[in-house]
Amino acid sequence: MNTLCQLASAPARFIRGFISILMAVAVSACATVEVPQVQFYTLQSQASGEEPPQGSVEVANAGLRIERVSMAAYLSQPGIVITDSDGKIYSANYHQWAELPKIAIKRRLERCVLTNAGQGDGRQLIRLNVDKFQGDEKGNAVFGGVWTMIPQGARSASETYLFEYREKQIGDGYVPLVAALSVTVQKLCEEIRSFSG
Repeated sequence: MNTLCQLASAPARFIRGFISILMAVAVSACATVEVPQVQFYTLQSQASGEEPPQGSVEVANAGLRIERVSMAAYLSQPGIVITDSDGKIYSANYHQWAELPKIAIKRRLERCVLTNAGQGDGRQLIRLNVDKFQGDEKGNAVFGGVWTMIPQGARSASETYLFEYREKQIGDGYVPLVAALSVTVQKLCEEIRSFSG
């Protein structure tokens, strides 16, 4: 009887040992899985020698002021957005904006407008409503929406303009996408300056 119990417990010990080894292998496999590091991106300056704004005095002299940038909710978040041909939207988990896109666009446009300080015919406010600021599966950067020019202290009415810029990425990945999006923001700046001069 004693020998029978010893024989019955041998497979149980074998199974427990096998499970212990299996658990150790599983835990060590989980420990070696690398978690991708988050990469952060900023809009790039397109004008050579362009300096950032030096305070509200220069902004007041520019004739133009970017009052507000608003964005569609799916764009107003840290992950860089990509759309596919079916209209599905993907937000990158590990490739993010260093600051929210609406803040980056506003800052970029303010810097661009200041490079031509004094060209406007009076203080004018610019409001921007962005509904596209993303890459697509064909390798394009897309920036679109509506901008409104509001004259201050004048009797003329506001003027609203639709815009959409597409810029082909040079290469694959997020770095070329951000560079192409930066070009589209520069194009909008040039458009705004052409209407204000």
